[in-house]
Amino acid sequence: MASPQILIERIYDAITDDDALHALPSQIATIAGGTSCFMAMNDSQAQDFNFVCSSGINPAFMDAYSREFAMHDPWGRALSQLPPNRFHDMEPLVPRGEVLRTRYYNDMQRPFGEDFLHVTVAALEVPRGVGFVSTQRRRAEGPFEIAAEQSLQPLVPHLRRLIIARHALRGAERQVGDLAAMVDRLETGVLQVDAEAKVLYANAAAADLLRAAQGQGDGIAYGSGQRLCAQLGGDRARLRDLIARACRGDGGAMLLQRASGAPALQLVITPLRLSERPQQPSAMVLVQAPANAPAELTTLLSQLYRLSAGEAQLAVGLANGHDLAELAQARSVSINTVRTVLKRALDKLGVHRQSALVGLIAHLPRLRPY
Repeated sequence: MASPQILIERIYDAITDDDALHALPSQIATIAGGTSCFMAMNDSQAQDFNFVCSSGINPAFMDAYSREFAMHDPWGRALSQLPPNRFHDMEPLVPRGEVLRTRYYNDMQRPFGEDFLHVTVAALEVPRGVGFVSTQRRRAEGPFEIAAEQSLQPLVPHLRRLIIARHALRGAERQVGDLAAMVDRLETGVLQVDAEAKVLYANAAAADLLRAAQGQGDGIAYGSGQRLCAQLGGDRARLRDLIARACRGDGGAMLLQRASGAPALQLVITPLRLSERPQQPSAMVLVQAPANAPAELTTLLSQLYRLSAGEAQLAVGLANGHDLAELAQARSVSINTVRTVLKRALDKLGVHRQSALVGLIAHLPRLRPY
């Protein structure tokens, strides 16, 4: 059994070390003489109850508890009436016979084959809610000894800090995940590269282009060491130079020709200064494939400007570089019919020239489909 001082050190290790975190409940249970232990956080603002970690408990049981049965926990209800930030043996407050009659025991514990009737638990005051640390014993093991509370109490301030830190990290990870999901919806490729052109981040659109380059070559590619490079040799020096300039605070734009014969990729390369790494300059590379015209773009034009399906398809076709004759031939209609459709589209868009129509569409936000 670890000494209290060693256990406190392990609590602080667990703030950033997942292995130390998952080993901690077993160590807490051991020092209290328990069979199992869990740590949880109830975020009252986000209405989110989540388990930080547990030991000696069926994971499916824990999932069902958080989804449905937490509100029926007889010890939880009693605990809300007790002083926070200290461990309490719940046996005197919730007698065993009372627990055996609860829905929590009969509809949850028994179906999962669990039989926890003796509980020592602390409710820890934390920002945004309440943290819980609970250790349990099964019916056959009998109640906790009085020394259990005494052995756990010195851990309270340290466990409280652990739950606060872990909850903050979880919130930060969620924010990062949400931001990544939003950037992945963009039709424009977004990359972060360092001064050596090494790719540090690529959203879904950029990753698709890079995967295509690995298979057949389509404008951009991974060079040695995961460095961004132009697929065709004539553009490579220019791309390296713009990335290096952007990392020095300048940047620029260029077209990258594509071996597939598709319209050239449009690249904008700009400085990127990150507050947490000010001494490590990097650049953001925006990549747009002009031929990318998802079905959502015609839908967007219809919703924003009330264009008909035919008018929206014509507008997108012009924005992708096709002329009126090509679009008329593709639709098997006369050039005069296409001009009539174009005039209606221009009127609805509030512009007077075909070039203005193309510019308007180029500035519409483009999202990838789910």
